[in-house]
Amino acid sequence: MIRSIVAMAIVLGGLVLGPPVSAAPPRVQVNIAGVADLGFMDFVDVPVSYRCDPGVLDAQITWTWAQGEDTWTETFGSLTCDGTLQRTAYPMYDRSPGWSTATATLTGHRAGGTAVEVTRTQQVWLRPAVKVRPIWPVVLQGDGSLRVTLELRCRTVWDPASVTVDASQGSTTSQFHVDYLNSPVDPGFVCDGSPHRVPFTVPAPEVGHFTSGRVGLEVEFGADWNEHGGPYDYARWAGDVKVVRR
Repeated sequence: MIRSIVAMAIVLGGLVLGPPVSAAPPRVQVNIAGVADLGFMDFVDVPVSYRCDPGVLDAQITWTWAQGEDTWTETFGSLTCDGTLQRTAYPMYDRSPGWSTATATLTGHRAGGTAVEVTRTQQVWLRPAVKVRPIWPVVLQGDGSLRVTLELRCRTVWDPASVTVDASQGSTTSQFHVDYLNSPVDPGFVCDGSPHRVPFTVPAPEVGHFTSGRVGLEVEFGADWNEHGGPYDYARWAGDVKVVRR
């Protein structure tokens, strides 16, 4: 019995007198959104979140993006380190729709000079602000005109500005154009990020005539960035599509 009590005392003494448990190091993390929306002139702000505890001093993020052979790097300081998740956004310039690579490296130091560093690399899908594509087939109408249905998509900070459709079949050509900004024409849809299918009529050509088969189309859909007073951006599509007689 006495031996058991002594043994227990030794164990308890070891628990009390043993080396102190070290405090958990400050939490440091950084994350990058996997999708971002292109804006005017192919500029995009990519959402970023980070967290660093108050023990991290002089924190900064070095931001690097790469798309193809183009790369760019910039450092952003004055980070808020209070243990809560912070949200911000960092820029990419002159980007193209598609995949891009973003890297964010958060650095700082703890009291006493111990360095802190964490890096996050993320593939980011850059969504275009404006998109257009034709819906097959094109319909040849009785008066010689072409009925072309386009799928138009634009983000909510934009307004429809114009649509142009150039049709060609050999030496036979014709064009449709509408300017929504400088005419009372109602586009019939709004920029809400959703696809809208809108029919347009390309008039009968002045010389020659369209026939069933295939026709070459060049389509442009433009939009104005209403959030910033009217910068213009556009999307284009070109190719051959099937023509059927009505």
